[in-house]
Formats: sequence, structure tokens, C-alpha cells
Amino acid sequence: MSTARETVLVQLDQLAADAAQVRAYSRLNRQPARPTVLVRMDEIEPNPTAGSGARTYKFALIVLGTKLVTDDDSKGGADDELDELVELLLDALDVGPTDLIWTSAKRGTYEATDSPCYIIETELTGTYESEVTP
Repeated sequence: MSTARETVLVQLDQLAADAAQVRAYSRLNRQPARPTVLVRMDEIEPNPTAGSGARTYKFALIVLGTKLVTDDDSKGGADDELDELVELLLDALDVGPTDLIWTSAKRGTYEATDSPCYIIETELTGTYESEVTP
């Protein structure tokens, strides 16, 4: 058995390996050289209807492209790249063999940078190992 985060990382990597690198959430110091999906666990709720010990894990998938929006980006290259990437990921989540359900995708800016991003809110329900060993 694996943790909820490991499950999400493996499933996303299988769905998006050709389009983006998938990694656990971390602060990036620079724009990624390859489109990137950062996986951040934001919330855990009990879910007794799914069985004993089941929980609903809420993850944010932070989708980053390689291009920055600049004053001379009049053709919208950064937006085009990011919009295409988020649509590809949403399509993969819709049809792929995954337990991960997406609930919304919102446009934003990554951390305190000028990097455009999408934040895809997702949920995973089940019984998983703890991230902490007692």
C-alpha cells in the first residue's frame, strides 16, 4: 500500500509523462525548462461512507509552462502553452485510469513570481498509508 500523495504522483506520471514532468510540491527558484505539474496535498477529510478509515484527500495540481508572460508577448505564447497543457491534463484525468477526480481549474500566478499557472483542484478517496511512520 502507498500513501495518497504517492498514488497521485504515480497516476499523474502515467497520464502526463509525455507532456509534463510530475513532482511533489516544492518552491521553484526559476521557470521550469519542461512543463511541470507540482502535486500539493491541501486538505484531508474523513469519509465514512467510503468504508472504515477512508478519507478524502484534496490535492492542488499546480500546472506550470515554460514561458513567461512579458511585455513583448503580444501573441500570447505563454497563455497558449499553458491553456493547451491544462486542457491536455484535464482530458487525461477525465478518461485515464485514475481514482483522482478534478473539481475545478483556476488560473493564477505561481507563488511570488510572474509565472502563469493553473491550479487544478482534485480529490482522491480511499484508505492509504500515513505519510508519517509512528
